[in-house]
Amino acid sequence: SSLSKDEFNTALNNVVYASMEVIDIMGLKEELRDWFFNQIVSDCTRMMEEGKTKDEVVAYLVGKVGWEEENALRLADELSRDSQDSGSSGSRGTSHYIR
Repeated sequence: SSLSKDEFNTALNNVVYASMEVIDIMGLKEELRDWFFNQIVSDCTRMMEEGKTKDEVVAYLVGKVGWEEENALRLADELSRDSQDSGSSGSRGTSHYIR
């Protein structure tokens, strides 16, 4: 027998919740948050390098990642500016978007 969509979502939520509890108990919450943030910045930088527009990056951040539009716009603007200014990955100075 297979799980229904609701059963699967409930099971997945339970796994995520339990994992977050273990991470918190181990004192790794900040490290995990930083790792996820760096992954998001890396994904957005790659998207822009592949020709995606700022609007497409914002849509990804809001629709897939769950960010507030204001923060998504600020990050996309900063990454765009950084890549134009220095050709860098754009990850410097961006950590305030999830703090």
